Amino acid sequence: MVKWAWIAVLSAACGSADVKVGEEPGALTEAAPHDWQSYRFVERSDDAACTGAENPTAVIEEVVFAQTHAMSPDWPFFFLVGDRPVKVEVSVTGEGASPDVSITAAIDGEPLDALCMVGPAALPLSVDATVRGAPDRFAVTLPSDWIQPGLSVTVQAGASIVRYSDDDLGVRHAPELNLMLVMMDVVNYNDTVEDVSVFDP
Repeated sequence: MVKWAWIAVLSAACGSADVKVGEEPGALTEAAPHDWQSYRFVERSDDAACTGAENPTAVIEEVVFAQTHAMSPDWPFFFLVGDRPVKVEVSVTGEGASPDVSITAAIDGEPLDALCMVGPAALPLSVDATVRGAPDRFAVTLPSDWIQPGLSVTVQAGASIVRYSDDDLGVRHAPELNLMLVMMDVVNYNDTVEDVSVFDP
């Protein structure tokens, strides 16, 4: 008797007095059409003109790639998402005027192109690794059509060269995510008419 009493109380609290056990619910109505909108990351053209400048004292200290967070390919869980632009930031130290700091890309060994980075006119003696986006760093954005499986890059500043293979970069296809906001009554006593238009996107 106690068990059945709890069931009766819960049924009354949830407003389900009109639901009969074993009753067929009837055919479902068709879903309303929805205008899906896709989001694309902004493509930036922020490379610098290559001048051919050189500096034998230049040393590449660090290279990081950023799509949501700046990370080094040395991190064990590093990977890039395909078809999204990537910000590349390079720390270069040395003395004197800055050389061209460039990044050359290839897919499956086939060269794509090279971009020169924007950075300081003179090389700093040191770079604070804890500060991202600082004016003493070199940076450029790689276009989304470069970010494909098989991508490898070579970063060069004077005679200093750093290479990342396709395994280092680990480009993967982006997962598809369709997100829809659905109105749902958590507690509904069915005693009023709700204006559902306020929930329309």
